[in-house]
Amino acid sequence: MDDALRHRYETIRRAAASKGRVLVAYSGGVDSG
Repeated sequence: MDDALRHRYETIRRAAASKGRVLVAYSGGVDSG
C-alpha cells in the first residue's frame, strides 16, 4: 500500500516539478523546506 502511494506521489511530483507551482502545493512545502 505504501509503495503504491509512494509511486503515485512520485509521478505527481514529477509532473508538478514541470509546473513548479503544483509541486509546492502537492509537496506541502516539504521539498521547499
